[in-house]
Amino acid sequence: VVVSSIVLSMDFTIIHDDVDTLLEGEEDGTSFWHSVALLIPSWSYVCFLFVAIVAGFGATSLQSLLLMFLSDLGAPDVLEGLTLSVATISELPVFWASGTLINKYGASSLLCASMAAFTVRAVFVSFLTNPWMVLPLQLLHGFTFAGAWTAGVALAKENSPVGLETSGQSIFSLAYNGVGGLAGSIVGGQLYDILGPREMYRIKALVFAVTLLFYLITLADWGRLKHLRCCKHRDQAPHASGYHRI
Repeated sequence: VVVSSIVLSMDFTIIHDDVDTLLEGEEDGTSFWHSVALLIPSWSYVCFLFVAIVAGFGATSLQSLLLMFLSDLGAPDVLEGLTLSVATISELPVFWASGTLINKYGASSLLCASMAAFTVRAVFVSFLTNPWMVLPLQLLHGFTFAGAWTAGVALAKENSPVGLETSGQSIFSLAYNGVGGLAGSIVGGQLYDILGPREMYRIKALVFAVTLLFYLITLADWGRLKHLRCCKHRDQAPHASGYHRI
């Protein structure tokens, strides 16, 4: 969190200088908040940052707390090492294909797929009895981490003004690694101690599913859907008579 805060403050210093060159004569406070408005241009982008926080929240619990759960199930040390190895290997194909996936389906679609993978992975982990069965589930880590990360970086770049792409990506990193990672460790640890690991993962699966639904609602083009619905009703309506009623 400290590192993310330092990086963010350094980037805002750069932003401040860039904006001052464009907006000479403004006071420092005005330039700063104008920079914030440039990097967070709409409420839909705020929703994206919220999804990034939830993704970071899930990534922390599905890795660090997973090893504790496996230990409770009696997993040997070699399995814990294999668990991390399989997760790391699963990232490679997603990172390699992420550009193609984003170009074909869009970064938002990849982020939605990542949240769906978070949900499925958390549900199945909550039902583990044989610790060795975690290995096939770790293959989903490619989507839960690599998918969310590449989609988030792409969305941050797309929504940042020209020349401020790095600063926009720093805000995403702060949301994902800083706020989300810290919340995942604190909240996840408390749920683990109070309710146990199985209930913790089920609660997190519910959080992922609700967040995915919320994000899909924000992505919907409601104006277009309303227009299509009106056109459908108009096409289905009976043709009016050309004569006036007497």
